[in-house]
Amino acid sequence: MVRRPVGRRHSDVLGGDRQLSHPGRPAQRPHPPARGGGRGRPVSRSPGDHPRPPRRTGPRPLRLFASERDREEAYYQVFERSIDGGLPSPFAFGSDIEATYGTTHTETELKRYVERFANRYDAELAEDHIT
Repeated sequence: MVRRPVGRRHSDVLGGDRQLSHPGRPAQRPHPPARGGGRGRPVSRSPGDHPRPPRRTGPRPLRLFASERDREEAYYQVFERSIDGGLPSPFAFGSDIEATYGTTHTETELKRYVERFANRYDAELAEDHIT
Protein backbone atom coordinates (compact mmCIF):
# COMPACT_ATOMS: atom_id res chain seq x y z
CA MET A 1 0.00 0.00 0.00
CA VAL A 2 1.34 3.44 -1.01
CA ARG A 3 0.99 6.14 1.60
CA ARG A 4 0.08 9.57 0.40
CA PRO A 5 1.15 12.70 2.32
CA VAL A 6 -1.50 14.46 4.31
CA GLY A 7 -3.02 17.49 2.57
CA ARG A 8 -3.58 18.23 -1.05
CA ARG A 9 -0.84 17.65 -3.52
CA HIS A 10 0.36 20.37 -5.83
CA SER A 11 -0.46 18.10 -8.75
CA ASP A 12 -4.07 18.22 -7.70
CA VAL A 13 -4.08 22.01 -7.99
CA LEU A 14 -1.57 22.92 -10.71
CA GLY A 15 -0.68 19.66 -12.37
CA GLY A 16 2.76 19.26 -10.71
CA ASP A 17 3.72 16.85 -7.98
CA ARG A 18 5.05 19.21 -5.28
CA GLN A 19 3.58 18.83 -1.80
CA LEU A 20 1.66 21.85 -0.49
CA SER A 21 2.46 22.84 3.05
CA HIS A 22 -0.89 24.48 3.48
CA PRO A 23 -3.92 24.08 1.28
CA GLY A 24 -3.75 26.71 -1.47
CA ARG A 25 -0.13 27.82 -0.71
CA PRO A 26 2.95 26.13 -2.19
CA ALA A 27 5.67 24.84 0.12
CA GLN A 28 8.64 27.13 0.70
CA ARG A 29 11.65 26.22 -1.41
CA PRO A 30 15.05 26.40 0.23
CA HIS A 31 17.20 29.28 -0.94
CA PRO A 32 19.81 28.34 -3.55
CA PRO A 33 23.35 28.12 -2.22
CA ALA A 34 25.55 31.17 -2.57
CA ARG A 35 27.71 31.26 -5.66
CA GLY A 36 30.88 29.36 -5.09
CA GLY A 37 29.16 26.97 -2.71
CA GLY A 38 30.64 28.61 0.36
CA ARG A 39 34.13 27.70 -0.69
CA GLY A 40 36.98 30.10 -1.17
CA ARG A 41 38.65 32.73 0.91
CA PRO A 42 36.80 33.63 4.11
CA VAL A 43 35.51 37.17 4.43
CA SER A 44 37.92 39.30 6.42
CA ARG A 45 36.72 42.04 8.70
CA SER A 46 40.05 43.65 9.49
CA PRO A 47 40.44 47.19 8.08
CA GLY A 48 43.86 46.45 6.60
CA ASP A 49 42.44 43.92 4.13
CA HIS A 50 40.10 46.34 2.38
CA PRO A 51 41.40 48.17 -0.68
CA ARG A 52 42.05 51.84 -0.17
CA PRO A 53 40.69 54.43 -2.56
CA PRO A 54 43.31 55.67 -5.02
CA ARG A 55 45.39 58.57 -3.77
CA ARG A 56 45.13 61.82 -5.58
CA THR A 57 48.18 62.29 -7.72
CA GLY A 58 49.52 65.41 -9.26
CA PRO A 59 50.22 68.82 -7.82
CA ARG A 60 48.19 70.09 -4.92
CA PRO A 61 46.15 73.21 -5.62
CA LEU A 62 48.10 76.34 -4.90
CA ARG A 63 46.84 78.63 -2.24
CA LEU A 64 45.88 81.68 -4.25
CA PHE A 65 45.58 84.17 -1.43
CA ALA A 66 47.64 84.56 1.71
CA SER A 67 44.64 85.77 3.71
CA GLU A 68 40.93 86.37 3.46
CA ARG A 69 41.63 90.09 3.15
CA ASP A 70 43.81 89.46 0.09
CA ARG A 71 41.00 87.41 -1.45
CA GLU A 72 38.50 90.21 -0.76
CA GLU A 73 40.72 92.78 -2.45
CA ALA A 74 41.38 90.58 -5.47
CA TYR A 75 37.68 89.76 -5.85
CA TYR A 76 36.77 93.43 -5.47
CA GLN A 77 39.10 94.28 -8.35
CA VAL A 78 37.27 91.70 -10.47
CA PHE A 79 33.95 93.18 -9.31
CA GLU A 80 35.01 96.68 -10.39
CA ARG A 81 36.10 95.39 -13.82
CA SER A 82 32.74 93.59 -14.12
CA ILE A 83 30.76 96.83 -13.84
CA ASP A 84 29.56 97.62 -17.34
CA GLY A 85 26.75 100.13 -17.17
CA GLY A 86 25.43 98.42 -14.03
CA LEU A 87 26.40 96.11 -11.24
CA PRO A 88 27.12 92.50 -12.23
CA SER A 89 24.71 89.74 -11.27
CA PRO A 90 26.00 87.07 -8.89
CA PHE A 91 26.15 84.67 -11.85
CA ALA A 92 28.18 87.10 -14.00
CA PHE A 93 30.48 87.89 -11.07
CA GLY A 94 30.98 84.16 -10.41
CA SER A 95 31.85 83.60 -14.07
CA ASP A 96 34.42 86.41 -13.94
CA ILE A 97 35.95 85.01 -10.72
CA GLU A 98 36.17 81.56 -12.26
CA ALA A 99 37.72 82.93 -15.47
CA THR A 100 40.26 84.99 -13.50
CA TYR A 101 41.21 82.64 -10.65
CA GLY A 102 39.74 79.25 -11.60
CA THR A 103 37.71 79.05 -8.41
CA THR A 104 33.99 78.45 -8.08
CA HIS A 105 31.60 79.51 -5.36
CA THR A 106 28.04 78.71 -4.38
CA GLU A 107 25.24 81.02 -5.40
CA THR A 108 24.81 82.10 -1.78
CA GLU A 109 28.49 83.07 -1.49
CA LEU A 110 28.35 85.00 -4.75
CA LYS A 111 25.25 86.90 -3.62
CA ARG A 112 27.04 87.90 -0.40
CA TYR A 113 30.10 89.06 -2.32
CA VAL A 114 28.05 91.11 -4.78
CA GLU A 115 25.99 92.71 -2.02
CA ARG A 116 29.08 93.54 0.07
CA PHE A 117 31.01 94.87 -2.93
CA ALA A 118 28.04 96.91 -4.17
CA ASN A 119 27.80 98.61 -0.77
CA ARG A 120 31.56 99.27 -0.79
CA TYR A 121 31.42 100.59 -4.34
CA ASP A 122 28.53 102.95 -3.49
CA ALA A 123 30.40 104.17 -0.40
CA GLU A 124 33.53 104.85 -2.45
CA LEU A 125 31.50 106.75 -5.07
CA ALA A 126 29.86 108.84 -2.36
CA GLU A 127 33.25 109.55 -0.79
CA ASP A 128 34.75 110.60 -4.13
CA HIS A 129 31.73 112.82 -4.86
CA ILE A 130 32.05 114.63 -1.55
CA THR A 131 35.76 115.28 -2.01
